[in-house]
Order: sequence, then structure tokens, then C-alpha cells
Amino acid sequence: MSTVLRMRFRRLVSIAFPFVLICFLMVGAHGCRKQPASSGPKVKVGYIPFANCLPFFVAVEKGYFGKAGVQVEPVKCNDSTEALNALLAGQVDALAGITFSSYWAAEQEAPGRLKLFLAHYETPDDPFSYLLVPKDSEIKDPNGLRGKQVGTYTGVSQLLYLRLFLKKVGMEPDKDVKVIQVGSNLQVQALAAKQFDALFTVEPYGTIAVLKGAGKVLVASPRTKYIQNPFWGGAAAVTATYFKNNKATVSRLYDAMAEGVRFIRQDTAAAKSYLTKYTPLEPDVASKSGLYKWVLPGEKFPTQGIQELADIMASEGVLRNKVSALAMLLTPADLK
Repeated sequence: MSTVLRMRFRRLVSIAFPFVLICFLMVGAHGCRKQPASSGPKVKVGYIPFANCLPFFVAVEKGYFGKAGVQVEPVKCNDSTEALNALLAGQVDALAGITFSSYWAAEQEAPGRLKLFLAHYETPDDPFSYLLVPKDSEIKDPNGLRGKQVGTYTGVSQLLYLRLFLKKVGMEPDKDVKVIQVGSNLQVQALAAKQFDALFTVEPYGTIAVLKGAGKVLVASPRTKYIQNPFWGGAAAVTATYFKNNKATVSRLYDAMAEGVRFIRQDTAAAKSYLTKYTPLEPDVASKSGLYKWVLPGEKFPTQGIQELADIMASEGVLRNKVSALAMLLTPADLK
């Protein structure tokens, strides 16, 4: 090799060596390739494209599951009924959050199958539920629904809450009104087309209907006004069997989603922006939609209201039997 070539070779080595060294160090630390966002046990988590799953969405986007030591695979479900069926069939390991009414309907059929955590509730200052009517409707209050058609979206949860609401305003659901259920994505369109006289719904459809001019608000937060204040909406869940066999994993899910709640409290606007990725919401709707409030681990809050709501639903005949709602809830002590 000539002197010139040797000099060029040495120069190339001197230039390349730092980069080779960096890659070598990366191989030792990270395998010189992009690592998964999280490590630890893998968990399939079912979610529905609604804001009640926002702590889960935030936890995924902010990497909280990875920090907690669990790998999460989000599995989209169309509604609460589909999500609950997937959990009970073992198609998913956990649910990010659906309604208490769905859980209780399953509990009365086969008690003890479900364990719930990270409960959420609605307050009248930040409405999550709405009773809407077409823009030119002459209905002035809920009493004007008698003899009319009332719509809501498909699935057992909203139907149970609508039936309870109607009973609370003095009407028999099967006698005084005709209930019509439509797909969640068809609610606003059906209201605008006057396929029913009123729509009993939740966010984001209340905000969408108003922004698009499809309807107007007859009652904001009818659940807190006529049923319970605050109104307990739902929670995340696993099966009792999964919890028994994977207590540490459930604890990690709990911790990561709790971090999601803390982020929502600190920067609500930024948290709402994630709704555009996991739900069919446009940014203006996401920013204006109401949100539930969540109870964090260790916070003292009158969760006996959860049992009270279950008892109300049983006494009004919306549930056939009483359920031990509080016994279904996991506490921080359960997850230590």
C-alpha cells in the first residue's frame, strides 16, 4: 500500500471510529435498533371511541404504560356492549372505560365476574349528557316527550339510562314514549332528519349537534338533574379471574391511567387534542366537548353514590336485581 493510500486509510479510520464506537455502545445498551415503546407483560385493552376513555388515550400517547412496565395493545370496540362481550370472552384483557350500567347488567346475570377501577362521574358544571330536540321543536321540557319518539344510540348502557331518566320524569318507557336506538355515528343525522322528536345522548354528540345546527339543547346534563348528582358514569375493568392471576399487571395499568388523569387535570386542552386520533372528532368539537371527572387512587370521594345509583336502577326496575356495586370496585389497597 502506498504512503498516500495509507494516509487516506488512517484518515478514514480516524473519522469513522467515533461513529463505530457510538454504535457499539448503542448495541450494548439498546441493540442498535429502535426499541418498543414499552416493555413488560403484554395487555390487550379494549376501548370505545368516546371521551370516557381519555385517560387511556393520554397514557398511550404520553408513554405512561411503558414507564409503568407494561405493553399495551389498544383494541377498538364500537360500543359498550361489544367491549364488554370482548372482555368476558377473553378477546381483550381489560377495558379502558365503559358505563356502570353495562357492568351491572352483566353482574346481575353472573355475579363476581368483574373488577372495576378508576371510576368517573359527570357534574352539572361540565355536562357530558344531553337531551336534544330538533332546532324548530316546540317541546319546552321533558313533560313534552309524552307520546313522542325518543332516540338514543345502540347498546344496553344508554338504553338503561334513558329508561331510568324517563321514569324519573314520571313516564313509563314502554307506554308513554317510543324509544328508537340508532348507531352512535347516526345520532346527529337522525335528529336533523327528525327521525325522532328528541335525542338522549352523551358527548361528543351533544356538542356536534349544536355546532352543526342539527338540534338544540332541551336539558344539559339530564342525568345529574333528574337521576343523581354527581352522576357516576363508569370505570375501567378487568375480569376477576384476570385480576387474580395478574395483579401486578393490573396495578401497572391502574398507575399509568392515573397518570393520564393527572395530565388531563394539568392540561385539559392538550389532553382533548388526543381525542381526534382515537375518536371521529374534529379539533373544534374535541376542544368544546365536556369531560367526565375521574377519581384517582387514594382520593377520598363519596363513592357510595355508585351503590346508590345501582340501587336506584334496581328499585325502578331498570335492573332486575340488586347488585353489590361497591364490591366490584378495586381499591388502592387491593393493588398493592
